[in-house]
Amino acid sequence: MSLQRLVKWLLSLAWSAFAVSIVAQAISAVGVNAPVQLYVALFLSAFVIGGVTGIIQFKIVLIERDWWLGSRETLLRRFPIWIAALCIASGIGIVAQAVFLPSDYSHLSLALVFAIEAGALTSLSRQPWLLTKHTCQNGHKVSFYNRFCPTCGVLLLRSSERA
Repeated sequence: MSLQRLVKWLLSLAWSAFAVSIVAQAISAVGVNAPVQLYVALFLSAFVIGGVTGIIQFKIVLIERDWWLGSRETLLRRFPIWIAALCIASGIGIVAQAVFLPSDYSHLSLALVFAIEAGALTSLSRQPWLLTKHTCQNGHKVSFYNRFCPTCGVLLLRSSERA
């Protein structure tokens, strides 16, 4: 499976889990408790999605591009502003829930985690050049931002110039 397909699949999974978390929170707000198995499944899926997203970020920043933190090529570079607003609203809802409706399980906090993961994956899908391997005409690994191959010095063609 290519990285681009993996990101799209994880993105749809994160949004689905976000929707389920919101519905479970709404159900528990009216006094009906969702089964604990649902909470456990959502909790574990948050770890899986977050773990795979973290591995992709690690691969992009530290292995493929040989850049450290502070790089232009980060997972959150093109984080959608509307998802950031959704995350802030979820955070305010979590605080309000803790004050006014204390419960054993906070599906809203899981919804916040899924919204952050969906934002990170959306940001990554908006930067497809991070998910592909780049080589010069002689087969050496190069960064997307290189104009010349650091190994052999050949002038690199942009993807628009290659076609």
